[in-house]
Amino acid sequence: MPPAGSADLASFFGPDFKPGAAFCTFSDQLASIADSVLTVTYPPGSTAPSMGPPFGGAQLCEPFSSGPQTSATLTYQVRFPVGFQFVKGGKLPGLYGGVEPFSGGGHNADGWSLRLMWRADGAGEIYAYIAGVSGYGEDLGRGDFTWPADGAWHTVSEAVTLNTPGATNGSAVLSLDGKVVIDSTGLDITDTATPISGLFFSTFYGGHDPSWAPTADMHLDFANFSAS
Repeated sequence: MPPAGSADLASFFGPDFKPGAAFCTFSDQLASIADSVLTVTYPPGSTAPSMGPPFGGAQLCEPFSSGPQTSATLTYQVRFPVGFQFVKGGKLPGLYGGVEPFSGGGHNADGWSLRLMWRADGAGEIYAYIAGVSGYGEDLGRGDFTWPADGAWHTVSEAVTLNTPGATNGSAVLSLDGKVVIDSTGLDITDTATPISGLFFSTFYGGHDPSWAPTADMHLDFANFSAS
């Protein structure tokens, strides 16, 4: 399959998102599209792109077509192949709010993100750059479930409700194949009423050192993105 450029990637996610407003793209997008499936590749030795080559993964931020929300659910399908090397962990798509930076070791008062992660042995979590968290993100529900590397499609839904400014009444609920696997409440997501803006499609190994990297070519498949 030929590699997908950023324009192809932006157009992949469907009518619930605005491809013309996409941003936060990697300079090297290791992704391809065929038969309505987005395949992202992670070469051996690849970690976060800030570490330089070999590059792996793909990233793009895309606002909701319907505009910012105070409560939203992102749903998509992911397929981990049998034999997938989890190593120490890697990022998976989630939701974001506001303006950059909202990841990468820090975030500003008007930007936040709630991506997903896999960790060692497939342990799952929500990875939160939210108000009250400085430096790298906070692990929500780490190890409460395991990503299945079984070669089958699995449906992921992340439902986020913002907190009232000044209160810790926000929430992030993650479901896998219709079953709630993380229910994180009492969150201070934003102190500036920064709404949920859209999809943070972000996936790579890392971490920022070679100990996070796979030793062979790895890939993940994604499909059927929607927002409600």
